[in-house]
Amino acid sequence: MSCFRLLPALVVLASLSGCIGKQPQPDFFLLEPLAVARAGGGEGLGSRVIGVGPIRFPRYLNRPQVIVAQPGGKFVLQENQRWAEDLGDNFARVFTEDLAARLPSDRVLLHPWPRTQDVDFKVTMRVNEFHLTETGIAKLDARWELYGKEGLLSAKKSLYRVPVGEGGEVTGAMALSRTVDMLSKEAARAIDRFRHAIR
Repeated sequence: MSCFRLLPALVVLASLSGCIGKQPQPDFFLLEPLAVARAGGGEGLGSRVIGVGPIRFPRYLNRPQVIVAQPGGKFVLQENQRWAEDLGDNFARVFTEDLAARLPSDRVLLHPWPRTQDVDFKVTMRVNEFHLTETGIAKLDARWELYGKEGLLSAKKSLYRVPVGEGGEVTGAMALSRTVDMLSKEAARAIDRFRHAIR
């Protein structure tokens, strides 16, 4: 058999091997603000300005893959599930939008804001844990502080766990978004309480 007759068969085999070895394309996710749909109504903040940040994120989350925690301090990177943008930036933006919707106010600024801008309240935060677990739980562990113009008003540690729905109805990203929404609700209540106290 001549070499020329072998060429078509070799081309077909090469194509098949390429298809077999091809990795599936990953799915990309974003956190979403959930309090937006509930915005409207309620007492506004008037001329008061709220600042959010800085929000410090742990280094283990500085990667595009969705992370799943396992027992014994082990973390697994989900190569087929990735964040569509930097998770720290996404978290900060979504928390700010949820907070603004809950107050409600369009005077909520995300750090860094202009130096000439004065703020009445400021929320700073350190996120300790923000990931999924192998048992299907979205976990958010954060320490946050609320400051007024005179200094620290409140310092809290918040821990939220939200189950990921079965049957693919709720994604891990959506469950994590719910934890951010719950934290924004807690922060909004604190701001509202002190806002009335210092009038």
